[in-house]
Parts: sequence; structure tokens; C-alpha cells
Amino acid sequence: MCFNETASITAFAIGSVCLAYTIYKKMYVFSFLYVTIVLMQLVEYYGHVALTTENAKLNKYAAIAGLSLLVIQPIIWALYVCYTHTNNTNIQTMILLTSILFILFSVGLSVIIEKTNNLAIPSQIKPQTENK
Repeated sequence: MCFNETASITAFAIGSVCLAYTIYKKMYVFSFLYVTIVLMQLVEYYGHVALTTENAKLNKYAAIAGLSLLVIQPIIWALYVCYTHTNNTNIQTMILLTSILFILFSVGLSVIIEKTNNLAIPSQIKPQTENK
């Protein structure tokens, strides 16, 4: 995560320009993965805004969006690589089943987190105390 709002929105802007360039150069495979990275920078920006303004609703939405991107990115990439670089149906089936299990685990985890009302970006990290 970037240091602050400015760093996050700057990373998003630079990433968007680079993404546009990769699309212009018809590097669609790279663009497909890179878009999730660029979007995460935007989510981080809104997370910083939520923390700065103490907006609990925006914080929750940013946390949901961040968690969603963290789940979607590896699945998209795994399925892409699996179905474009192998014709072995056993491997494809295994990757598909693993992806489904990962989605189910992620949904279950987010439901548990939601029920405990802890789905948010923490406002600060508590410093460790030294034992004397």
C-alpha cells in the first residue's frame, strides 16, 4: 500500500498511462493482469481518503474492493495461463477446481469477517511495546 493519498493517486495515474500504452501496443495479455494492479492503486487511494476523513462507509467499500481484487487477480491469471498454455484437460480441470475452491474459501472468509464487523482498513498499526 502506498504511503498516502497522493502517492496512491499518482501511482494510479502513472499506471493508467502505462496501461493505455500496453493496450495501444496490443499487449492485451499483460494489460489484462496490469489492470488489476492499477485498480488496486485507486482502491488504496479511496482507502486513504476514508481513513483521513474517518468515513466508515467508504472504508468498508474500499476494503471490499481490495479484497475482491486480491481474489480475482490470481484466478484470472491462473485460468488464462492454464487455458492458453496447456491442452492437458487434467491440468485444466485441476486449476479450475482449485480456482473454485479458492473463490469459495474467499467468500466464506469475507462472510466471517463481515459477521464480526471487522471488514475495514485499519486506521493505524499499534506499535509493539518493549518488555522491561
